[in-house]
Amino acid sequence: MNLILKIFYSPDDAFKEIKEKKPLGLPFLILLIVGILVSLLYLHFVILPNKETILMERNIPEQTMQKTMEFMSSPIFYVITLISSVFGFLITTLAVGFIYFIVSLLMSGKGDFIAYWSSTIHIYAISLLGSLIAFPIALIKRSPAVHLDFSLLVQFLSEKNFIRLFLTHANFFTLWATFLYGLALHYIGEINKKKAIFTSFSLWLFYALIATFFKSLKF
Repeated sequence: MNLILKIFYSPDDAFKEIKEKKPLGLPFLILLIVGILVSLLYLHFVILPNKETILMERNIPEQTMQKTMEFMSSPIFYVITLISSVFGFLITTLAVGFIYFIVSLLMSGKGDFIAYWSSTIHIYAISLLGSLIAFPIALIKRSPAVHLDFSLLVQFLSEKNFIRLFLTHANFFTLWATFLYGLALHYIGEINKKKAIFTSFSLWLFYALIATFFKSLKF
């Protein structure tokens, strides 16, 4: 638990310790439980009480909407939410950890996959903090769609505008996490610090541009 907290106030020391100890089980379990609790908070207090409004915003046909509402009111919907939380956390941390591991190898860095996966698990705490901060806003808005990204700064632009779409992928927590991934690349891979952080932000920029391009195709 202490190592998870160090990610927030002393990330340099945290990654040095992660490289040495490669903790997986306990941080994974702690953050998984927190993630499940956050999902249940949104489900119980935001999504289910406002399910009709949320579904109407998606322009779902009336007959389909009735069946969907019945399904959302059933216990199995809670079970599916729990399973989604577990697999979402597992797949996300594994995928990002593997990407940074491969990048490290391509840059002639050191470290093994377990160390990168462990660092990814710990960095996931940043995303959970963002979700917790957004929860009161979601409660007030009665919608899980809370936008804390930088697109708020360019609301005068059209929703189809590429810059506005791009900025939906940028927020304080995403950039914070991206910086921490750079630090992980530096301490675990023993890659030059500036080069590692630059690489991390380049990876984020590549992802954001690709995601923005596909998002723009929907309009």
